[in-house]
Amino acid sequence: MNARERLVVQCIFFLCGISAGVLTPPLQPPDEPVHFLRAYSIGHGGFTDRSGRDYLPRAIVDFAETATGGIRHRPELEYPPELLSDAWQLRIDDDESLAAFGAAALYPPINHLGPAIAMVVVEPFAPRPLALMYLGRLVNLLIGTLLLGVSLRMSDSLAPTLAVLALFPTVVTQMASLSADAITLSLGFLLVAWVAQQLENSEVADNKKLAGYFLLAIGVSLTKLGYWLLPWAILVVPAARWGHPQQRWKWLGGFAVVQVAMSSFWLAGVTGFPLPAGVDPRVQLEQLVTNPFLGLSVAWQTLSLYWGSVLSQVVGHLGSLDTRLPASFKVLSLVLLALSPLLARRAYRLSGAQIAGLAAICAGTLAIIGGALYVTFTPVGNAWVIGLVGRYLIPLVPLAAMVGVSVLQPIGARVFEPAARDRILRTGVPAYGVLSGAVTATALLMRYWI
Repeated sequence: MNARERLVVQCIFFLCGISAGVLTPPLQPPDEPVHFLRAYSIGHGGFTDRSGRDYLPRAIVDFAETATGGIRHRPELEYPPELLSDAWQLRIDDDESLAAFGAAALYPPINHLGPAIAMVVVEPFAPRPLALMYLGRLVNLLIGTLLLGVSLRMSDSLAPTLAVLALFPTVVTQMASLSADAITLSLGFLLVAWVAQQLENSEVADNKKLAGYFLLAIGVSLTKLGYWLLPWAILVVPAARWGHPQQRWKWLGGFAVVQVAMSSFWLAGVTGFPLPAGVDPRVQLEQLVTNPFLGLSVAWQTLSLYWGSVLSQVVGHLGSLDTRLPASFKVLSLVLLALSPLLARRAYRLSGAQIAGLAAICAGTLAIIGGALYVTFTPVGNAWVIGLVGRYLIPLVPLAAMVGVSVLQPIGARVFEPAARDRILRTGVPAYGVLSGAVTATALLMRYWI
């Protein structure tokens, strides 16, 4: 995509995010209350704390407990407008209360660092929890908009797919929230765009470029530990791009050591993660080890039950996953996403081994996420995984798109004249973004306010 096309996509993305951030009531996105508390705690000294508990100003705790309005998973109820007025009256003072945000303690501080810094800077001038929450949403959206532009610029082959995917309602609303997914998605898109760039070009990656990638890779590993395998997509980069073979193994070995050490350090100290009733990780793990076929059975049952819902949620179940979008719009979105590799301006060819490697990373990531949900969120004896949602799959979509470019781009080059492809990128993708923003705004208005 050229500079003008990238700027248009970024502007539409940002405006859609502003609309979603304003129309989504306080703390309605998934787990936003605990992420708000976690961000505030990090900004006030809880940077390395993994207990999931901290003494915070009582106004912050009261806001997190009451501003949700009691309407989560109750789509028949609108958001009480008077709660906004009540929330605005809350002011931060010296009175403290114990806050619990155990689920957010699983995430290292990178997910909350931007909002945390912004809250610390602005709090002396606007000591209101409601203002700090909206500020945190805005900061995440700004970070997402900036990194989206970098990702689009980095890879010509993945740019059409990333542009369409970024304009999905789920992606926009998550990046315009305090959810941990805001930074996870931004860094994930950037990482896969870097790998695609190396496939497009013939230049050898120097030490500076490799160091940048591995800093990014560590960041992605720590945003959500379920995406621990995602950085290893770099293995599909041909050996010739690494220069001397020793350089390749030096960097990969060093990254493996750092990744294992940092992930282990963080997980070892997590103590505040609450387990639902009936969940016993020790028993679940023993069953998986003693019965090798149990994992396959659970995976099959889960996919059989949830595949339609999960695919639908990739496009958009908004708010607390109780705000639905029209089925026709979801189908249109998924079709556009699947066809977007046809519009790629640059191409590369993946071998069977490279495609198998990307497939293994996707399958392994799903196994890690599903396994984690099975042992920490699913009651003992349940035949399927509980808690699997569509947004967990979004960071894997660009990996699938890399394969799509290899297969579909040559077809697109024969079907579309360059001028026709350029017109679609210049007008079609922005038109979809405008439609997506309108559908999202309408759904949020109807769910929460009208």
